[in-house]
Amino acid sequence: MNIHSLLRREYQNWGELESQIENISSDKEKGDVFEDFVHLYFELNKNYYQIQDHWRYRDAPIELKTDLNMEKNDKGADGLIRFKNGKIASYQAKFRTGRVRPSYEELTKLWAESRECDYQYTVANCYGLTNLAKKNPKHLQVLCDEFDRLDKDFFNKMKNLASEIKISRVFYDPDPFQREMIQSVLKEFVVSDRGKLIAACGTGKTLTSLWIAESLGVSIVLYVAPSIALIKQTLMSWSDQSKSDFDYLCICSDESVIDGVVDESDLSSDEIGIPVSTNEIEILKNLKIERDRNLYIFSTYQSLGMLSEASKKLGLKFDLGIFDEAHRTSGSSNNRHFSIGLTNKKIDISKRLFMTATERLLTPRVIKKAEQLDRIVFSMDDEEIYGKTIYRYSFGDAIKEGAISDYKVIISAMSDKEIFQWIEENNLIIDEDDDESKFNNAQNIFKQILLIKSFKNFSIKKCITFHNTVLQAKEFINGYGSGTFSLRYAFEKLWEGYSTNEVNLDHINGDMSSSDRHQKLSSFAQSPIGVISNARCLTEGVDVPLIDSVYFVTPRNSLIDIVQACGRALRKPRGTESKTAYFIVPILIPDGSTVEDALNSEDFQMVHQVIQALRDQDIRLEQWIDQINLRVSKGRPVNDLPDPPVIMSLPQEFSVKQFELKLYTRIAEVNGEPTQYLQKEQSRESPSRKSGIKRVFRTLGDYTFKSYIENLVNPTLRFFATSVETVQYKELKINNNNVSHTERLGLIEKNSQSDSLYQLTALGKFFVSHANTTRRFDALFRRQMLTFFVPVGDSSFVFPYRGMIKLLCELGSLNYFDYIFCIYTLQSTSKDALNTAKNKIQSLRSNYPKIGSLNKMNKLKVLKDLNQEFQVDLKEMDVWTKRTTTYNQWGYMKNHLLLFSDFIFFDKHQDSLKVNQEKLHILKEIIKKTEPTEAELTLENLYVRYRSPRVKYVKYEMS
Repeated sequence: MNIHSLLRREYQNWGELESQIENISSDKEKGDVFEDFVHLYFELNKNYYQIQDHWRYRDAPIELKTDLNMEKNDKGADGLIRFKNGKIASYQAKFRTGRVRPSYEELTKLWAESRECDYQYTVANCYGLTNLAKKNPKHLQVLCDEFDRLDKDFFNKMKNLASEIKISRVFYDPDPFQREMIQSVLKEFVVSDRGKLIAACGTGKTLTSLWIAESLGVSIVLYVAPSIALIKQTLMSWSDQSKSDFDYLCICSDESVIDGVVDESDLSSDEIGIPVSTNEIEILKNLKIERDRNLYIFSTYQSLGMLSEASKKLGLKFDLGIFDEAHRTSGSSNNRHFSIGLTNKKIDISKRLFMTATERLLTPRVIKKAEQLDRIVFSMDDEEIYGKTIYRYSFGDAIKEGAISDYKVIISAMSDKEIFQWIEENNLIIDEDDDESKFNNAQNIFKQILLIKSFKNFSIKKCITFHNTVLQAKEFINGYGSGTFSLRYAFEKLWEGYSTNEVNLDHINGDMSSSDRHQKLSSFAQSPIGVISNARCLTEGVDVPLIDSVYFVTPRNSLIDIVQACGRALRKPRGTESKTAYFIVPILIPDGSTVEDALNSEDFQMVHQVIQALRDQDIRLEQWIDQINLRVSKGRPVNDLPDPPVIMSLPQEFSVKQFELKLYTRIAEVNGEPTQYLQKEQSRESPSRKSGIKRVFRTLGDYTFKSYIENLVNPTLRFFATSVETVQYKELKINNNNVSHTERLGLIEKNSQSDSLYQLTALGKFFVSHANTTRRFDALFRRQMLTFFVPVGDSSFVFPYRGMIKLLCELGSLNYFDYIFCIYTLQSTSKDALNTAKNKIQSLRSNYPKIGSLNKMNKLKVLKDLNQEFQVDLKEMDVWTKRTTTYNQWGYMKNHLLLFSDFIFFDKHQDSLKVNQEKLHILKEIIKKTEPTEAELTLENLYVRYRSPRVKYVKYEMS
């Protein structure tokens, strides 16, 4: 093989070879070397380009040139390619010093000479071509973005091939966790036709899916991804690592919208470098070709409609469907793109595998709302659509096994005073016309400063910054408004020894061509230090240059977006040492703010968003939060746990230790539960309200005082307003509870002659007869609470309200947890029983002073311990669900006791009933004077006492 000697040397990357070619003085020789390189490139990538044969033009068969009406000698073409499907492509190789793009006239020579070829390639070491090239429907391109990604392994093969040394393909072996994934999928697919593979970003799901397809021995595979760029990336990996030859068909449209969001990072179909099918006719033609190899079809979600129509016409059934970034399929079917591949109604598939790092679950509320609107929605916990979770490989698992990098969340804070002091010290003038512009400029400067501080403090080298809009992303790099304070200017002012040559600062967005984006990312990758700002370009899917930090300059609400963004910094090449990735959140602290003010600020919500997103993916972070959550509930220190995932950079006036303590406490509360649990709690269907506890310690009724009187008692007493002695039950009954609850309040009773007749009690007669004088329902209710009792057995009684008031007097306050664990299960209100309850409450408060902060995991642990300690059998529903009998009883007890408004009040901040200490002695006196005597403690006497109008009790009413 006659190959230039320059290609027989060792190179680490394309840049090294490109420099050697540029050093050649002869332009013709430069071109010859590049033509040889292109020939070797196509030879080493025959699988990717589906090449059957290829020749440098001088070596191409004369018969082929004649068939194509091409000249015998090179008149514009540098080579020819015959693809496996029989189609022919010509190509021209253009080496450009300085990566300058060739002119339109240079391109047209090839187009004219090879007009009868099916495709016409321009292969050049430039970033992009003239837009006029897109007007040629046969145009394909291979540019420097392809060459820049070539690694040392490629150049070793190139050297051996050029030296006519036999080369062999190198195949990767699956890592142990990937083997587990493969085996789990194979096992599940024996009994099921679908399932989910949930694995952290950067853990090799693309290659794993190839190995799964090969292990299943399937012939026709459909691989679906949300972007053309991801399709290209997957096809390159599969063609490089597939152990058997396969034919493929790429189906890509230029429509790049899913869920109403533009994928800014995507390529156009002419930039993928291989022929693609963009309409149904082309798809049908390609699918009809008879073949003796496996057929792999790669399609974007946007193009599934075309594939659906074509496959139905041919009766084509796929053996396996792989849905990458499958969270994008979840949501409303009104978006026609994603739902097409989910069922056999549109595309017939034997087995479906859904892969994602970020499973998307819809809340029951959303699903119910969709049903009401007669809309179909898809949630990834719907096993009929997505199947079971076959394998889950979390961030924590991947970090522990070295598959991806570890991380820290940096809270980088700065005060107003620091910003303006920096502006003043550097003689900066914010020349804006209005206050809003001045504020926005100052905001931009402070976020620039915080990033540079993070670079210096944590030895960060490469960072991607995320913004809500393209304009914000541009202004972060170039400066707000007039652009006076660019990020580069800030680097110069804040970084001693700063060198312009070492730091690359740039911005990319979806309006740029893919070649422009590649050029910027290439410069970013080659610089020792770099920052790239973007809005949505770099969130999901395709590989980007290795970075070690992500900076959330403006808040992001989507937890999935946050995880995908963080995943950019967690990736690391196989076999390399782990690094630490940093996720930076900027916080502006107004002057004079306390720690609490800072933690409650709007800026700080992003901290919780990032932690919540990572908590859902990382079992280690979940366990750390569970630990501090349990410590918070027990009142123990929370800032002495080893290796915390959060690092703080604070203004000097704040104590890091104090800030840590309060921040971790807040994290324990705000981020205590996984998102899935929170969503279910917020959207929960009404559960059974029944508790597993027999109700003894109960209220007069499950009504608020107002509802009790207005809806039950008042309507009932109206029947006796005209001196009627008795009333038939049928007439008296207005609803299910008005008769029973008026009787329970002691105002009516059954007639001794007939159970169907009701009459007023002595108390009822007194109350009705004094309607215009002393009749007051609140006084009556207070009076009855002091005498209300519940029989327990033959000779024992519980006085619920008196027991509550006595404990309030002893302890000063009571909350729901005191009530449910230590009071609600009481079978007696004797002195000994109440003393035992008081000791239990004191123990509960001592061991778990913030029991309300427990998350779900710790709730179960603590509940088990407390059930054992207090000899009760409470269920999680009894304690931590508000829609149960137990919680309702607390609510009604609280509502009723607040009628003693001179003595008892509710502290909303501490969520507890409290006693007015200044009037405590009066309340104790009332309880003492209304205590039943020994003789009254019989069932008959207690009923007489309860229904008696004796003034002894009325005179203690609180007016």
